[in-house]
Amino acid sequence: WTYDRSVFTPGIIDHITCDRFWWRNILYVNNWFPFTEMCMIWSWYLANDMQFYVIAIVLLMISSRNFRLAVGLLFLCLGGSWLLSIYFSLHYRYTYKVADPFESFDILYDKPWQRIGPYIVGMITGYILHRRPNAPRIVPPLRLLLWTISTGILIALIFGVWNGELSVHWTAWYVSVGHTVSFVFFMIEYQNMVLML
Repeated sequence: WTYDRSVFTPGIIDHITCDRFWWRNILYVNNWFPFTEMCMIWSWYLANDMQFYVIAIVLLMISSRNFRLAVGLLFLCLGGSWLLSIYFSLHYRYTYKVADPFESFDILYDKPWQRIGPYIVGMITGYILHRRPNAPRIVPPLRLLLWTISTGILIALIFGVWNGELSVHWTAWYVSVGHTVSFVFFMIEYQNMVLML
């Protein structure tokens, strides 16, 4: 019954793909292959998480010997992820469409260069929170301004594309930095999830 009626049609081919490509899931590399060859299509994110975890361990080992090099590599990864997302978006002339969000699945959606930005921001945030456990003094007017900017960016990223398609160049920007949000983590941590003005 679900074979003929599934909204996520790639998910219904698991009985075919898992027999042939199960080993990709074991090695956590299934996100590097086309979704038509994926076993358990939803597991692409597990592969991303494992790859990011390995990168984080390598960066932490480097930071114990040369902190500046590790920070440089971290920001290089962040910039590289943005540039690769822009490159692939422009190369394939991808235009984001609300009606077809999985159109870019094989070129952008499940790829590590598309998803590592928020992970890196989380690593930076975690380091800053670890090194500075006390809240910085942010005067209420600045706090309100930062919350307004952050909320505005989030709303624009989510609802700014609601009416249809973006142009090729706006799509390139959107897919490169659209998942990377940083400021709100600091405010939530330091204000205990309460906006204090």
